[in-house]
Formats: sequence, structure tokens, C-alpha cells
Amino acid sequence: MASPLMISANLRNMSAVNIATFTNEWVIAVNQDALKKPGVRVYGTDLTGSERTDGLNVWARELMDGSRAFVFLNTNNVATNVTCNETCFQKAGFVYSTNVTMLDLWNDNKMVHQFMTGEGYTEKDLPADGGVAMYRLASVY
Repeated sequence: MASPLMISANLRNMSAVNIATFTNEWVIAVNQDALKKPGVRVYGTDLTGSERTDGLNVWARELMDGSRAFVFLNTNNVATNVTCNETCFQKAGFVYSTNVTMLDLWNDNKMVHQFMTGEGYTEKDLPADGGVAMYRLASVY
């Protein structure tokens, strides 16, 4: 187990959104991945300190099957685009211009895109104030 899953809330009063979040099997699978590697920030800076820049982050985590989980995060007070360019993907462990499939972990692990990492990827209109998108990217051979 990579990290324990704990909820500090009254389960009887949780919203449907919270229940869906805490029971998402695809997100839990990333959390519990057997490789146990931590996620790393591949784009952005500290979101709380004096070095805060644009309020955007992309995090990546290598998984046991060789795929990578990605989290796109917007902490600004307006919706915005968040881009992971070629350098961002290289920091996540993809070699130059890898052909990948992108699976949306919040949408039942459905394939949403296939592209070359050298082209970069932009998550469009990520909601404000903690908007997040989470994907699993796997190389296509």
C-alpha cells in the first residue's frame, strides 16, 4: 500500500460528490499502486509560499504497469488552461515524443485522447479554486 486511505467525516452526511470521490476505483488504484513511487511536480511551483507563480501545477506518478498518473491542478480564482509540454512529459519519465493514450480517471477510466507527448497536452478550462483533472497515460507501441 502506497498510503493509507482515511476519511475524517460523518459518512451519513457526505454529499454525492464526496462519496463518488472517495469510492472512485480508478483513483484508489493509483493511490494503492504496488510500485509505491511518490508523485512529483512536473510543472509549476509552490502554491502557498513566496515563490508562487501562476497557481497551476501538474503532478505525475509512475505506476507498476509502466503507465503514469497525471493530476492537473488550478488554484486560481478563474477557470484556466493548464498545459503539460514536452519538458513536462519528460520530467514524468516519457522519452521524447512518446505515443500515449490518455484515460480519464474521473470518467470511468474512458480513453479521451491519443497523442504524441512531444506535442504537449492542454487541459482546457480547468475550474477555479482547486479544479482538478486526473488521467492515466500509457505508451502505445
